[in-house]
Amino acid sequence: GRLSKRLEQVGIAFVTLPDGEVTTEALGAAKLVLLPYNPAVPEGLASALASYVSGGGKLGLFFCSDARLLSLVGVRSASYRGGNSLPALEGVGFAPALVANTPLTMRQRSWNVVVPALAAEDGATVAGSWTLAGGGGSAIAALTLHRCGFTFGHVYLDEDAQAGGQWLLALVEH
Repeated sequence: GRLSKRLEQVGIAFVTLPDGEVTTEALGAAKLVLLPYNPAVPEGLASALASYVSGGGKLGLFFCSDARLLSLVGVRSASYRGGNSLPALEGVGFAPALVANTPLTMRQRSWNVVVPALAAEDGATVAGSWTLAGGGGSAIAALTLHRCGFTFGHVYLDEDAQAGGQWLLALVEH
């Protein structure tokens, strides 16, 4: 709901489909498919998304640990961090040189994250890292980019409307 609200407020047109209705045909002319939070990915959805990406489609994954989907966007594996294994996070610091018009930072106080391990030979890169409460960055990747899409390490919390809208517009344009 938070992602849909922000996309709508910044003027990005979208269609929402339940997992069971996602087919290669239903994705048709979509330029970008976003999965805002899909903890269980049915085989039919994974298969349709693989076909979509192999046909040139782009995929945006939020808080995803499904290896089938992560491999489509240059991530070899992912690990969960939360609780005592995760310092207090304040937001994300972006690398605006990688995505034009991205804000420098976006406030997002995530309490657990999925940390990607990039498939180096596949061209993925880290385009944003979590920032720590009290200042400073961290080595924990928050946003990865790949020619077939991106991953973001948590669900979109919409805690920073201006930066969040700017970030989403920049990602869609990219």
